Amino acid sequence: AVKMSYNFGKYSIDTFAAKITNAWPNSAPGTLNITHDDASLYGLYAKFRYNIEALKELDLYYFGLTSSNALNGYRSTNGLRVKSNMGAIDYRLEDAYQWGPRIGKKSNMFDGDVGYSFDAMSAKFRLGVGFFHGEENYNVMFPTTHGKMGHLDILGRQNAMGYRGQFSSSYKNNTRASVDFTQLSRISGQKNVFNADGTALGSGTNNDNKNIGS
Repeated sequence: AVKMSYNFGKYSIDTFAAKITNAWPNSAPGTLNITHDDASLYGLYAKFRYNIEALKELDLYYFGLTSSNALNGYRSTNGLRVKSNMGAIDYRLEDAYQWGPRIGKKSNMFDGDVGYSFDAMSAKFRLGVGFFHGEENYNVMFPTTHGKMGHLDILGRQNAMGYRGQFSSSYKNNTRASVDFTQLSRISGQKNVFNADGTALGSGTNNDNKNIGS
């Protein structure tokens, strides 16, 4: 693996490339199988920071994944993330666009949240709402969904959509408390929902009931 970073004050760029070599993935003892299943991951992540109230953080990224296995091929992801706070209002939005033979067709993922903060009774409170949407062919390349699809880190972004609400508080004695509610459903009832690691969760295909739970 190789990584290079460039820092220009308020702007920074990270580039990286990594390769996994698996020369004999299907070989049993005493047999010879020359089917390779090498994988390469590469990408670029750029951060921009501004002194603009409506846009303080802007991130752009590209991730590419290739595999020598004909079933996997390659897939690429372009993404955009913005974040800021304007007085008592804060927001975060992310959108990713994906293509390549591994996913069959172009696909999209987006999520975001907005919050309102206020002070009362010697404490700071925040009310927030969020949403997320990952198309049925979106392929997980960066599996973490912590805080975006709840806090249990169980489900991945593929074929999942929903919303969440949060109420949190912090006090001067460093005590914090929060209450979260997340509602999840499938986009397509003909496809599975997936774990955060990208593996299928259950066998819920061909089912008109798209509700996953909360």
